[in-house]
Amino acid sequence: PPDPTKYKICLVGDPEVGKTQFCKAFKDQFSLTYEPTVGSDFYMKQMRIGKQMTHFNVWDLAGD
Repeated sequence: PPDPTKYKICLVGDPEVGKTQFCKAFKDQFSLTYEPTVGSDFYMKQMRIGKQMTHFNVWDLAGD
């Protein structure tokens, strides 16, 4: 099988705009409660797109 496609994504922006909720929804962990990110969080997900495995590395940075 071919090597997986890899993406590195860094989410930046103002506080409380949904960066963390986007990451949690992406990992099927969506929450209705607000917990501010302190520093940064890191999320990983692998998924098959067509016949290709794809790896996502997402950095969620605090919106200070």
